[in-house]
Amino acid sequence: MQRPQVLAAGLLCLIAILVTNLAFSQISESAKSGPAGGEETVKALLNEVRELRLALQKTSLNGYRAQLIGERIRTQQERVDRMTNQFEEVHSEMTGLQVEIPPQLEQLREVENRLRQEQNPERRVQLEAQVQEVKASVEDQKRRADRLREREAQLSGQLRDEKAKLDGLQDKADAVEHELEQEMENLTSPQKRTTPGKRD
Repeated sequence: MQRPQVLAAGLLCLIAILVTNLAFSQISESAKSGPAGGEETVKALLNEVRELRLALQKTSLNGYRAQLIGERIRTQQERVDRMTNQFEEVHSEMTGLQVEIPPQLEQLREVENRLRQEQNPERRVQLEAQVQEVKASVEDQKRRADRLREREAQLSGQLRDEKAKLDGLQDKADAVEHELEQEMENLTSPQKRTTPGKRD
C-alpha cells in the first residue's frame, strides 16, 4: 500500500475515534449542565460533528486520489522498467557490434594485402571470393549498427519522457501525502481543535 493511502486510512480511523469521543464527552457535559446548558452543548456538538463530517469527506476524497495516483504510478513504473530493459538490450547489442566490426576490418585489410601479392590465379580467385565475403559481412554489420544506433536514440528519448511522467506522478503523490499529514495535524493539534461547550 502507498504511504498516502495508509495516511488516508489512518485519518478515517482517527476521525471515527474523535466523533465517538466527542459524542460521549458532550453527553456527559449535557448531563452535568442541565436543560439550559444541554441545548447549547447539543448545538456545539452538531457543529463539531459537521466539521468532522467535512473532514471525513475531504479525507475520503484524498484517499481515493491517493489510490488512483498509486495505481498510475505502478503502471507507469512498469512502462519505465520495460523501456529500460529494451534500451539496455539495444545498447548491449550495439556494444557487441562495436567489438565485432574492427576485427573484421583488420581481416579485410589482411586478405586484400595477400591478394595484391598473390600470383597464383587459382589462389587469387579464392582470395577475391574471401574479400567479397568479408566486405559483405562488414557492410551488414554496419547497417545493423546504424539501425541500432537510431533505435537507441529513439528509446533514449522515449525513456526520458516516461521517467518525467513518473516523476510528475510521484510529485502528485507527495502533494497528497503532505495534505493528508496536514489534515491529521489539524485533527490532533490541541491548539487547532477546541472542545465545544467549554468556556474560558
